[in-house]
Amino acid sequence: MWVVDMVVRMVRTIAAVVVRRLSTGPLLPSWSWPTELTVATMREFLATLDHVPLRLLRRLERQANRAPLPHPQRTVVTRTPTRLSGVDGEWLDPARPTDATVLYLHGGGYVSCSPGTHRHFTSALAWIARCRVVAIDYRLAPEDPYPAAVEDAAAAYEALLDDGVDPATLFVAGDSAGGGLTLLTLLELKRRGLPQPAGAICLSPYTDLTWSGDSWTTNVAFDYLPSAAESASLREWLSSWFGGHDPADPRLSPLFADLSGLAPLLVISGEAELLVDDSRRFVTAAREAGVDVTYVETPDMVHVYPIVLPRSRPAMEATALMADFIADHTAAGTAEAETAGRIDLSA
Repeated sequence: MWVVDMVVRMVRTIAAVVVRRLSTGPLLPSWSWPTELTVATMREFLATLDHVPLRLLRRLERQANRAPLPHPQRTVVTRTPTRLSGVDGEWLDPARPTDATVLYLHGGGYVSCSPGTHRHFTSALAWIARCRVVAIDYRLAPEDPYPAAVEDAAAAYEALLDDGVDPATLFVAGDSAGGGLTLLTLLELKRRGLPQPAGAICLSPYTDLTWSGDSWTTNVAFDYLPSAAESASLREWLSSWFGGHDPADPRLSPLFADLSGLAPLLVISGEAELLVDDSRRFVTAAREAGVDVTYVETPDMVHVYPIVLPRSRPAMEATALMADFIADHTAAGTAEAETAGRIDLSA
């Protein structure tokens, strides 16, 4: 029944977008037809998740983990299942990698997704940045609320150090909740007295679990994410990760934490997304704490646009920026690493 409902809603959504765009133009000035249709259908898809049983969601995630690498990465990246200190994951190794290693933490509101759902992006990052990427399948709520995800991410990081990975060539990266988890991992490393990585990358990070940013309402007409007010199930799912803690607790919401001493950060967000205020306020707080932060906010773009709109020019440029950040912050950077992140955007 869920599948039928989804198909019907998708057809109606596509028809509505076509009619509206032909009559009034794009919703935002720079949006192409593919962008507008992707955003609209993504929004409808997420709305249907209100009716998806948790067991079905987990089954879909397991199926995604078994899927092969996408083209064209299939010929230039090697995927190898791994286990880091009890945490399942996968290595994505490009041909002729540089010294850099990226620990990638997928998004999904701490309740969904897996390395498989994000493989099209993590394998592209490995290929473009010519770095080794290890994506982990950290525990999710509601089965495993906070601090399970933070414990898994920190354990994987420590396992990489134990395996001889130099922290001066190690990066942590993530999108959405995975971006928030990236920051929580850096804070946990600081608490444990472990070395910070060479840098960290956050795509549209979820930094304020109280949902107090103005963009949760001002951008509701543009982003594909349903607002917490629109979806009772979304709010319930996200809240399931709290584990009885106050969402304003800095151990859950990095916006409210002591950010001093964190690694250099690259934060990328879209101007039209619901979570853009999470990025803006966090960047301000981090800079005030003395953290080296590079912030990129792309006009008209939505939540984690490098992942949901991978073929768009803004997404390609953002991925190239990530590759350049990795090359520039790798202590053992070579001439090869300096050019690893530069791709031909004219193709």
